[in-house]
Amino acid sequence: MPVSIQQLRIYREARELEDQVYELVKKFPVDEFYDLGNVLRRESAAVSHHIMEAHRLISYRYKIDALDNARREAISIKHSIGVAEELGVDQKLIESYEGIAQQCLSLSEWLQGKLEERLRKTCQHLEFTDTLDGHKCGTCGLEWTEEEQARLDAA
Repeated sequence: MPVSIQQLRIYREARELEDQVYELVKKFPVDEFYDLGNVLRRESAAVSHHIMEAHRLISYRYKIDALDNARREAISIKHSIGVAEELGVDQKLIESYEGIAQQCLSLSEWLQGKLEERLRKTCQHLEFTDTLDGHKCGTCGLEWTEEEQARLDAA
């Protein structure tokens, strides 16, 4: 299991794509450099930022949110790059961001499965309290949301 963020393949790919976007933007004409160029630079940086955030977080729930954010940014930059196609964008760059988005989705689904597995093994204590976001066990501190409880009840 990777310990360092640099060991994560998805993060390395996102950083490489970010570098490619920065190099691409340098070739834009002046009128597009500041408008579309800024959008592309921000979106490409956001993808790797959200992946790093997911790596840093401990909670499965928060990791899923960060990966969903990375996926949304990857889809957004894919669209923005499509707009810039006439400025010399390589189709491979668009496909690469599609791959990043798919990897984020797959990781989110895997983490969601892990979260549900953990909830299935929910503590057997009967000392839980309602919180703003759901429930919390007073004995072991396990937390789960109403949505997660409804999903488990339906399974």
